[in-house]
Amino acid sequence: MPPKKHSGLDPVPGSASEVDEYGPYDREVDERTSLIQRSDEIRDESDVCRQSSNARSAYTVTIAVSAVLMLANFSSVITMAPRLAIFEDVICKQFYADRTDIAGAPDCKIEPVQSEVAFINGWEKTLSLLPGLALSIPYGALADRFGRSKVLTLAFCGVIMNESWVAIVCAWPQVLPIRAVLFSGVFTLVGGGPTTVVSMAFAIISDACRADQRTTAFSMLQVGFLLSEIISTPLGAAFIAVNPWIPIVIAIATRIIFTLVLFAASVRYGNAERLTKKSHINDVDESSSPASPLSAETGSQRRYGAVAWITKDVALVLFAFFCVLVNREASDLLLQYSSVKIHWNYAKASYLVSVRAAINLAVLFALIPVVSRYFRKRGVSSPLIDQYITVASGVLLALGSVLIFAAETPVALIFGQVVTAFGFSFTVTARSFVTTLVDARYMGVLSTAVTIASHGALAVGGPFLAWTFKVGLRLGYAWFGMPFLVEGILFALGTVLVLLAAAPAIVS
Repeated sequence: MPPKKHSGLDPVPGSASEVDEYGPYDREVDERTSLIQRSDEIRDESDVCRQSSNARSAYTVTIAVSAVLMLANFSSVITMAPRLAIFEDVICKQFYADRTDIAGAPDCKIEPVQSEVAFINGWEKTLSLLPGLALSIPYGALADRFGRSKVLTLAFCGVIMNESWVAIVCAWPQVLPIRAVLFSGVFTLVGGGPTTVVSMAFAIISDACRADQRTTAFSMLQVGFLLSEIISTPLGAAFIAVNPWIPIVIAIATRIIFTLVLFAASVRYGNAERLTKKSHINDVDESSSPASPLSAETGSQRRYGAVAWITKDVALVLFAFFCVLVNREASDLLLQYSSVKIHWNYAKASYLVSVRAAINLAVLFALIPVVSRYFRKRGVSSPLIDQYITVASGVLLALGSVLIFAAETPVALIFGQVVTAFGFSFTVTARSFVTTLVDARYMGVLSTAVTIASHGALAVGGPFLAWTFKVGLRLGYAWFGMPFLVEGILFALGTVLVLLAAAPAIVS
């Protein structure tokens, strides 16, 4: 039988057009059809399978890490108000121990007691952060060598010892002076403390997720933080009336349990984690091969690349980060301020934290998308949208802080807290805005700079705000809220700095 002649319109057997028309498994098979599937078809199918598997793996890792950080934050927030109550009780008893001229119940809201509470609480948190800042590079190298989950487990062990030491000092104040809690930071040398916990969590997700998945993954982390605050704050407040030690025991027990689970998981899946990280490194190596555009950098570009990204606009936004994040440790001071000026107990005052977290959640998932969509429909570029939202958030933060400072009634205090909570998105949109000011090659350096500015602000903020609270107590009733007045000034400064930064021009 003579072979069939093909016209110019007929697909040639085995050609791409025939595959596209009939599909790889629907072609008519004759004696000229290859029975072996072509390598490019096998590669396409394997790529699809790999992408589907990676998506499931990224989702699983994100859920797991979010759950771990949610429990960690739950354990931290549930003890916030009870720890203040315990600190105040211990310091108040020691203050009045040698006084015989006191009639009736001692007043624990006086300036010497509250100043000491603020001092111990502020410095204890700062000293717990310093080891993580000093050892971030060594522990990062250990994570690359032995696996991030193992270093994360080690960091949680240090946090457990830190919290246990604080509990021991407060349980036996007749044996140990209350200021001995300041030595709790020594235990965070094991693993690096809270700083390493957060860094390793973000690194694990960055390893597991593609670039287009990371925004959603990091949003899930933020949701976990906010949900834990909404749940744990009223729970801790409820236990204060019964026994403030109950939340302390719950927090330590919870940390021990999920640390053991994390350790078991790191032993079980540690080898797979290293293989995944190795594949990421191989991908990076391929992208930096001689055929890659990034490999075409000149020697002078490589020599000066470390500082090429530091423009005036980037420096302005980084300093804005520092100004705004100094207030991150102000939640404890808000409880103290409410108890001194509004005469709320710590249990009632802690509900202000839940109100803030609930509004933050609404801002993150409702308000920001709506505002962004509004500007986008009017042709505003993404960098300008981020800048506008950041500036508006800064104005709300500054206004709310001043309202809290001036509040003399519960309604005024709650209103100030609500206004402040609506400015939650400042750091979110500011981080997005600053990435548009830097070349993609320097994103890693920029991320490190933002982390240094953020943690530097946290380290300075605790002692600095505690000192302003002490000064305010000495100046009198009208100045009790001095930390929030200072915050308002810093928020305003940070807002002006972002406003002065020039958004990049977007070329269509």
